[in-house]
Amino acid sequence: MRSSTRRQGFSLIEVIITVSVMALITVIAVPMLLSANRYSDLRNVTRELVADLSEAQQQAAAGSQGTTWGVRIGNTTTTPPFYSEFVGSSYASGTVKDYHRLPASVSIVSSTLAVGTTTDIIFSLVSGAASNSTTIKLSLTSSPTVSSTITVASSGMIGYVAP
Repeated sequence: MRSSTRRQGFSLIEVIITVSVMALITVIAVPMLLSANRYSDLRNVTRELVADLSEAQQQAAAGSQGTTWGVRIGNTTTTPPFYSEFVGSSYASGTVKDYHRLPASVSIVSSTLAVGTTTDIIFSLVSGAASNSTTIKLSLTSSPTVSSTITVASSGMIGYVAP
């Protein structure tokens, strides 16, 4: 009488194929996830900067603290790119409300804000008008063609286009 025994487990070829498929999926998925994080960084920075600009404009128009409000955008070579909301007639003499560094994946590339410079956008008391018209272009450091554009009109109107 012959007894049949079934082998249990996986053959070497089955294990190799499974590991190869998992490695292939990982090689494809990881760059896609990293790319999604960079896009997310750009969208988040754009929205946060627009929110800070809008808050400064609204606070100035409402006469909050009885003075002007502003946002400094820094594209200096000595510090990472940043933006900062402040209360007062200038960044130097004002009170900084918050300070944000741009993530390494996002850079400032704008004709109105050259590398090595800063600009202050100051919103007038009551009218909320901006001290100057400004266009801020943010892009992915790894892919400069992927960008967002924020515009501040001298009237105080703030607009943006994000990816």
